[in-house]
Amino acid sequence: MFDRESRSNYQLSVICCDLGAPSLSSQTDIRVRIIDENDVAPTFDRKLYHVRVAENNQVGADILQVR
Repeated sequence: MFDRESRSNYQLSVICCDLGAPSLSSQTDIRVRIIDENDVAPTFDRKLYHVRVAENNQVGADILQVR
């Protein structure tokens, strides 16, 4: 659960890999800043999300939206 009053920043590691042989992968860290001060705990459809991204996407393209 995210609680802005107790913590407003999170550091996430994202690892992407392909299905090639040999498999290639890359990792980056993402900083998430919580700006909503709503005290209602967020809910998600799933605990874990898997996303496939085409390697020829444009830089800055949206790849996932969670509600």
